Amino acid sequence: MAALVATSKSRTRSRTVANKEFCIQNYTLNIAKALNKKLEATNRNLSVEYKHTKGGIVLTADAVTYELLKLATLSYFENLAESKGQATIREITDKSQTTVVQHIVKVSANKASYIINIYNTTSRLLINGNGAYQFLDKDLKNIHSIVLKSL
Repeated sequence: MAALVATSKSRTRSRTVANKEFCIQNYTLNIAKALNKKLEATNRNLSVEYKHTKGGIVLTADAVTYELLKLATLSYFENLAESKGQATIREITDKSQTTVVQHIVKVSANKASYIINIYNTTSRLLINGNGAYQFLDKDLKNIHSIVLKSL
């Protein structure tokens, strides 16, 4: 279940700066549900779990690993070299504009393209598209080295 509460017609407002788009959704985050999901993430036994689904790859992480992975992933794609492809990042907030609930990273590299959905309330990443495995094969190694440098 999503930790979001609809508040009338679903409209979005957005603005773009460089390769980042900021989007405001017309709903209010259910703080109690979101905190329960974060608490659940802190109690996970595995640091990272990879699950292959029909739609792509789901990475589920404990709370700390997720935060490190999220920050490193966003940093990597914000500074992606043109020789490796292009990335646009969309930051989605609820209508209060104080809580970022999701990041969407669209990546185009050579003939492969994929989307990374970073869900802040559930500590999960969903990677899908025809180049989803490129994320695991190439990008994740670079993201991992960013995490190691930050420790």
